[in-house]
Amino acid sequence: MIAKEKNKIIKILEDGQEVGFEIDGINYEYDFEDGFFEPNGCYYSNDFEPKGWWVLDADGQEHFYDYQGNLHGEYQESDEENDQQIEENVKQVQ
Repeated sequence: MIAKEKNKIIKILEDGQEVGFEIDGINYEYDFEDGFFEPNGCYYSNDFEPKGWWVLDADGQEHFYDYQGNLHGEYQESDEENDQQIEENVKQVQ
């Protein structure tokens, strides 16, 4: 976890816009929901609470897993559909 109170925060500007910040030599990038990412992919809310991780799969697709390790987003829906299809196939075989 990031202890923002103990460290000096340096704003990172790009074309005059604040796009992130630096703490102890590590750059953090803002996202469109007022949260931010650290270099290893951990996502934090704007109150510095860890919320989950963005993970790239072998095909370069990004997937978001929350702090409990649950998949979120559009891929979650397709995974749920796949699980339903598997259940239906199992019922048909039985």
